[in-house]
Amino acid sequence: GCYIVVFLYGYGGPIVCIGLALWRIVQRDYGSNDGDDTKANLTPALDLFYCLILCQGVLYMTWLWSHPPGGAFIIVTSRQDYNLPRKWGYIWLVDYLFDTRAKCWQDPASIQGSTMSRYAVDLIDSESWDDNLSGLRMLATFIRQEADVRSLLLPSRARIQKLINTLGWRASASREMREAAGCIVAHLASDIHLAQFPGAIRCISTLLQDEATLTYWWNCDQKQDHTHLRTGSRSTMHTWINILEKIMPKAREQEVNRQGDDDDDRQHKKHVVDVKGGGCNELILQGLTILERLASDQHNCMDICRNPSLLPRIMAPLCSNTLIQGAKTSAWADVVNGSFKVLYRLIRCPGWTGKCLRRDIATSEQGISNLESILDQSNEAGQELQMRAMEILTELALDSSTNLTMETKENLMKKQLEIFLDEESAAISKDLKATAGRTLTFLITNSKVNCSVVKDYFGHLTELLDAKNNTTYRMIAAQVLENICAHCDLDKECVKDTLLPQILTGIQSNKREPPEGADDQGDDEKTETKELQENFLSLTLVIYDNLISIDDFDDAIQKNGLGNGEFVVKLKTIVEENCKETVISLRIVKLCGQIAATMMMRSQYTEHFKNQGFAESLSKAKKIMSNLESCVLFAGTELRLKKIATPLLSEIEKELN
Repeated sequence: GCYIVVFLYGYGGPIVCIGLALWRIVQRDYGSNDGDDTKANLTPALDLFYCLILCQGVLYMTWLWSHPPGGAFIIVTSRQDYNLPRKWGYIWLVDYLFDTRAKCWQDPASIQGSTMSRYAVDLIDSESWDDNLSGLRMLATFIRQEADVRSLLLPSRARIQKLINTLGWRASASREMREAAGCIVAHLASDIHLAQFPGAIRCISTLLQDEATLTYWWNCDQKQDHTHLRTGSRSTMHTWINILEKIMPKAREQEVNRQGDDDDDRQHKKHVVDVKGGGCNELILQGLTILERLASDQHNCMDICRNPSLLPRIMAPLCSNTLIQGAKTSAWADVVNGSFKVLYRLIRCPGWTGKCLRRDIATSEQGISNLESILDQSNEAGQELQMRAMEILTELALDSSTNLTMETKENLMKKQLEIFLDEESAAISKDLKATAGRTLTFLITNSKVNCSVVKDYFGHLTELLDAKNNTTYRMIAAQVLENICAHCDLDKECVKDTLLPQILTGIQSNKREPPEGADDQGDDEKTETKELQENFLSLTLVIYDNLISIDDFDDAIQKNGLGNGEFVVKLKTIVEENCKETVISLRIVKLCGQIAATMMMRSQYTEHFKNQGFAESLSKAKKIMSNLESCVLFAGTELRLKKIATPLLSEIEKELN
């Protein structure tokens, strides 16, 4: 009750005075002077009086706002907006407010562009332990809320080196600081080159060491509160904060907390580690997240694999004889999943680095046994691990030097087909089905894999191309069928009568792009439609080149209502719709050109293409996409861009002229 009285006295009084003064100035119904000359100055005097009251109220409110009461209101609302913990959130915000105010008094221009994230970065540069911890806490909190602070940290190599060094501290009191630094380094890891930071691997590897001995000390640390209240005006500020917390409604904070929980869930899926910690595995998970992102760079992969102590720690879960039993608990499953993600990145490294690691895994009987056992799990909780096991086994199967048994490869392929084509089990997640399909696509490119396994499912895969099915599954099915057509002997009549009509129907029914200004969901649908169109065109070209004759293709076109030049018109329309500087549009235009060049071997189609002005449309596309094509040529060594790099649009144009 007393808090409400204080609040009403401090804030309510000035507000009432301002309101009354404004009302009287607007109304000005002071009455008449009834001809009394002594009241002639009454109206101007009252106007002046109310103006003075108004000015006094405004000045008082300004003073309140710039001093503890007003500052406390800003701090309380900011803590709720940013979902900061009470333990240190208020301390940090008060320090930020007082520091900014002091700089403003000294030099108002110095606070231009000042933000809380910049202030937190400045604290990291401090020599004070408390300042460092405060800065790390805040930056980690911002990162968990999906803020991008890379532009503030990456330009300073010394700053990054300090963050990395913090990971290697082993004192029990530094646990929270290591966790916060781990979250920040994970945020930056994709842009970090290990060779530029001496001792980086050693510091990161300390995160993967057994932390059982640290658990006791961590629990002791949890009982200690290292936040300290300041004296003087800062203490007064905290008093006002306590008053406002009791007055302000709790509903707002509860809503923000719920939003914060949702953010935490999203960040968990993105593997941005929570800086609050609380588990013995927390630092291990952070270390694995950092390594996974570092491994996106080939040179980092080489540095990681060359370290004799780090690689065995990464592989430890895979080679453990208790992995299957331990993975039944969520904490251990998270560690295994993180370890598998790092391994998958490392084994895909080009050259000897990836090859040697693939051999090491393939020669580990326990490791292969664990991967196969995980693959056979059917419980929903193990689906993340199933995806990782599929990815790793597929990479091993694609490398002939691993000598993976044919039985293992065929079992893997059967499992992939079983999951991808399953339509009855609701427990199988979309991500698992998509992963099964994509890894199957890669596996079929290996000519040594027995194609008879996948040929039995040819009809089911063809049915997936139907428009009634999920677009993602249709794209993957088209990719799988393309590789089957390229690497397996198929019944040509079956391809002509069942598969080709389904593809032509898909090409014909693809919708035009939605108009500009569509929402994000519309943009996603447009991208998926383009990718599906690309897959259908690519599959058409493979079938045309490898399995059927020109007459068979012409017959299929006629039966699908695309005769008399209608298919040529469709190809031209697709080219014109994709005259844009995007990689997927470049790929689509090239595919249309290649299909056209093949079809022009038949004289009747030559006339159709000339009459429709197809070469002119292709020439226009070439001019628009020439710069992009030059860039793709240099990036063409990457797997996804190989097909786009060649042939050149100019070469296709020559064939059509």
